[in-house]
Amino acid sequence: MQLLLPTLWNQAIHIGTPLGDQFSVAWLEDSDSHDLTKETLAKQFQDVVKQTTMSHPQQFGQKSLASLEVGQFQGEKSKSKIHIPKRHSRDLINARDVPLVILRRKIDRTNDAAEAAVLEKRFETLIAGRRFLESSIKKIVSQLCSYGYCSDVKRVMSTRQPLINHSTYSKVAEKFQSSCLNLGVHTHGMKFMYVFANLVESNNFTQSTLDLFLEDLERACNNHIVNHGFEAII
Repeated sequence: MQLLLPTLWNQAIHIGTPLGDQFSVAWLEDSDSHDLTKETLAKQFQDVVKQTTMSHPQQFGQKSLASLEVGQFQGEKSKSKIHIPKRHSRDLINARDVPLVILRRKIDRTNDAAEAAVLEKRFETLIAGRRFLESSIKKIVSQLCSYGYCSDVKRVMSTRQPLINHSTYSKVAEKFQSSCLNLGVHTHGMKFMYVFANLVESNNFTQSTLDLFLEDLERACNNHIVNHGFEAII
């Protein structure tokens, strides 16, 4: 996912957050520039998807509603269109890099040496935490491969199989959350959950083999992640 930085970021660094992700901003711009009494939900979705190049929007729910006008849901508005300035790619940042971008810009803007040192230390800690986590996930996968759950660490780390077995994946994710890494605190860990989806889809787990896998996962976590010492890997 890509996020848009505020246009006046340099003048309003205290905001400390982007305006929104690429899809939501494209949706707002589309709503401002069309007659919502005529544009259908289907047409709006198609137009917004064209403007969303860094993620993969999908439709859910009762798709038969797609033929209805947007105005029935967002409210009718004036037919006059608002001119939307063209956005530039430089306004986009990866959603996962928001904490780093915010810190880096604060460091660049401060004139206080003491504050800069504190921010720089925090920045370095964030980088170190991310590097530790990526290395640790690779080690966990390597250990699981040594147990026979996979044959190629690089393949597990570099591919993204479609997730079909949601029930089994949920159990694996819950085990990782409870015995390995609290994803509510260490949010950067979400980046690597596809790895466990790959392992789930590559193994035809029965209840007994899944139980064994969960034990092996906990063992690998204890070896490579537990007691890592980082306050928050974000």
